Amino acid sequence: MTRSERSRSAASHVFVVPLIAAILIGAVAAVILALQTQRASRAEAEQLTSALAQSLADSPSVIDALDGEDADAASAALQPYATAVVAHSALDFITVMTSSGLRVTHPDPDQVGAHYIGTIPGTPTTLT
Repeated sequence: MTRSERSRSAASHVFVVPLIAAILIGAVAAVILALQTQRASRAEAEQLTSALAQSLADSPSVIDALDGEDADAASAALQPYATAVVAHSALDFITVMTSSGLRVTHPDPDQVGAHYIGTIPGTPTTLT
């Protein structure tokens, strides 16, 4: 091996090692930024959903419809309202329930009148 072949090899190492390090650092930074963007988008969606849910819960038409004992009447009054809100918002669906977990509105009409299976925040038990 001649002297010039050894010097090219050392020179290429000096160039390749920082290049690989820069590529790795760039890839790690891209992954971190993507994850952070995803987290921020999720937090924004949660805030929007929460604000809209609170607005719907405070709506006089929702309060009036749920005050009565007739779940069918509440469903007849609120299903078109929920559908209109979905059409004008960034939400996929809205489900309105009574405090006991009875679904008054739902995107699947077969689910209207059924009980919610899951946990409602602020209640100590799971509804079934």
